[in-house]
Amino acid sequence: MGKAVENAGAPRLESVLLAFGLAFPFLILRLANVFHYDDMRIFVEWADCWKADARHVYGLCPSANYPLVGTFFSAGVIAGLREVFHLDDVEEIARYYRLVLACFDAANFVLLALIGRALGLRHAVALALAIELLPSTWAGGEVWGQIDTISQFFLLASLHGLMRAWQLAGAAQTRDRAKAQAHFLVGLCALALCALTKQLAIFSIVAMAPLAAAALWRLGAASKRALALGAVAVALAGALLLWLDRQADIPGYFGSSFLYVWFGGGSHHGRILTGNGFNIWVFLGRDMASSSDDPFLNLSLFGRAVSLTPRVAGFALYGLYALGAGALLARFCWRAAADAESSRRFLAGCLLLVALMNLGFNLFLTGTHERYLYHFYPFALLAAAVLAPRGARAATIGCYLSAGTLYGLFVLSIIQELPELLARLVRPEVLAGLHLAVLLSLAALVRRATVPTRPPWRLPPRAADIVMAPAGARSPASKNSL
Repeated sequence: MGKAVENAGAPRLESVLLAFGLAFPFLILRLANVFHYDDMRIFVEWADCWKADARHVYGLCPSANYPLVGTFFSAGVIAGLREVFHLDDVEEIARYYRLVLACFDAANFVLLALIGRALGLRHAVALALAIELLPSTWAGGEVWGQIDTISQFFLLASLHGLMRAWQLAGAAQTRDRAKAQAHFLVGLCALALCALTKQLAIFSIVAMAPLAAAALWRLGAASKRALALGAVAVALAGALLLWLDRQADIPGYFGSSFLYVWFGGGSHHGRILTGNGFNIWVFLGRDMASSSDDPFLNLSLFGRAVSLTPRVAGFALYGLYALGAGALLARFCWRAAADAESSRRFLAGCLLLVALMNLGFNLFLTGTHERYLYHFYPFALLAAAVLAPRGARAATIGCYLSAGTLYGLFVLSIIQELPELLARLVRPEVLAGLHLAVLLSLAALVRRATVPTRPPWRLPPRAADIVMAPAGARSPASKNSL
């Protein structure tokens, strides 16, 4: 009797968590009645240019420094809101616009839960809710009034699509193979939209390339027809990217809004040490707004003077770091097995790479801002829920949640004054040291992602790998999961 009551209560509890997760983004807007006025004011200026001539928005607004999809979701959406609701005041516009962002945050919560389910996590909804409640999630997105939550939506949609394509690609049933193709196409199209939302999404997209390649390889191993359809999906996603990227009139840069914001019209943040953010260069003790081209070390090499600057050294360090992380992912791809448990570790390793690439560029590159870790914590927590040792899993996740809370308060401190004790805890030097420690802890998860087994490309997955277990049920894939 007790077991029946427990089994009946689990779906009810999950429904309550789902309802609260969908409502929370709108609740936090009521509780945190602050936003970044300057960013919103700039968006309103872009909206004026968009309304005047959307095709020439970059010429009319030289400060517009998002690719075209991001410009639409900032300038275009605000222009539409002003037209429909007759808005003029920046604070009034911010109130309506942040409701739009809250809708995306609610959708992100659902996608996080779906990704957790794809990983076989028993408490996927609870973990998704914990991620949503983190200040690192809402402080720099809907509360701030920035579109990182929109780029996160496309990133999560892409990850879920590619993960499910990987899981379903080797299925014996034709219906499941068709689903794999559909998921693969949706995943690639979402990735294209993510690339055109904010330029900093490039770090996550590079990290997702191995997962996309692995899914295509597995589709090809199923049949030649599946490989051909996968190639068509790649072509369609590429065509979508190229078509959307050239819908604005941009002189030069091959007419690409993406290339324009990176190499022409974008803000040159890298020329300073950091802009209200943190990285390893804050330990130099210089003014954060000082030039990143001022040497911090002068050497004599073969009789010639050599000067190291934070900007150049940061590029070199991040390049070596990215190569190391990529080599580790190559091992994941080679050793990932077709059985459910090993496949989960491979997919968690892909999420871990996304987290590592985002954390690395924040720590090593100059010019980082306070919100640039927005795409880190969700993926680190999902990866830890699978890869952390069973006995230390709860403690690991708890530590990451604590670090995410401090980081979120750091972001919030830019737009809202904090009590003195908290303000001391979230100084840039403290956050930089904390995240160096987090990076070391993530390195310990890398080995857990590598499962010694033979290459799986021509092996069909087990049913447990492609069939989602019902909520609360234990399966071989989830018995050791969070």
